[in-house]
Amino acid sequence: MKRYAVAISVAIALAIGISAALRMRNAEAPPALAGEWKSWRSQFRIARQDDTYRIAISNPNGFLGGDYIGKLDGDTLDVTGPLAALCPRMTYVRDGDKLQFCGEEFDRVRAAASSPAIRNAKAGRS
Repeated sequence: MKRYAVAISVAIALAIGISAALRMRNAEAPPALAGEWKSWRSQFRIARQDDTYRIAISNPNGFLGGDYIGKLDGDTLDVTGPLAALCPRMTYVRDGDKLQFCGEEFDRVRAAASSPAIRNAKAGRS
């Protein structure tokens, strides 16, 4: 009976350890930043190439626009580009799936959030 109790205790401890290791591995996985992002006045398009991210920012009425290049360090992209001296980092916020850059917060653009013209084109309407 004592052997069974020890075996069960060891099995539970292993299960807890494996579960914790998997959670830590998933928490440390790099964020998927590629895609389109939008704030109240700017729009991003991010493409990933190996460990480099290329960011094209459209900001027709502001100073944030331009092309940036960044390397991911945890949840932060260290960028070079037009405003890199003023805003050298772009931060990914896991809780909420948002990007923060130069005082703006960007939301990921979902397919459902696309413009009516894009939705109509996808549906075969004009």
